[in-house]
Amino acid sequence: MFKRKIYDKLFEWKNESDGHTAVLIEGARRIGKSTVAEEFAKNEYESYILIDFSIASKATIELRMFLILTICFYSFNSNLELTL
Repeated sequence: MFKRKIYDKLFEWKNESDGHTAVLIEGARRIGKSTVAEEFAKNEYESYILIDFSIASKATIELRMFLILTICFYSFNSNLELTL
């Protein structure tokens, strides 16, 4: 894989967020978003979870929606502390 500008942005996000925020990678189809995200996870984290929502079970997709709603809730209520 060749290095992309987005990799540097992800690295900057990781250092600035200190694990307190999520990141969303948007873009056209088939340009390497998943590839760069997985490569970043392999290189920059001790472990990671990869979920392919195109083949995920209904329960996993429901979990995704729960997580998205949770992130949105805590984004709008930033004075609350999220503990998992």
